[in-house]
Amino acid sequence: MKRVGRPAEIDPETGETMAKSLVNVTIPTKLAEFLRREKINRSKLFTKVVTQMYNNEICPRCYTTDVMETSMGWFCQGYCSRHNHFCYKTKSCDQCNQVLSKYNLPIAMGDENGPRIIGEKCCHAKD
Repeated sequence: MKRVGRPAEIDPETGETMAKSLVNVTIPTKLAEFLRREKINRSKLFTKVVTQMYNNEICPRCYTTDVMETSMGWFCQGYCSRHNHFCYKTKSCDQCNQVLSKYNLPIAMGDENGPRIIGEKCCHAKD
């Protein structure tokens, strides 16, 4: 029997078939007409933007792509930085997963496995 529907997509990272979920998004009619007129695929657009957010390439508060990664985490350098310079996603200690903060600043430590980012006051920091 012949398969019906679209072919399955393969995850480039794992090589496995991707499971998919339906997401309904309500937008103003004018925007829907714009997307239709410009022949923009809504599913591909949504997937692209959410993937960029997942990869920390877009600020989740102001949606700018002007973000900067530091040893502390990811900072918005766009609209958000005008009002409040904040780390919208903070990194954790590579060994114990303790969240880094202004009270537990990140430091880099090298060992046989290469450099690691750990907290200054983390249980893994050497005196």
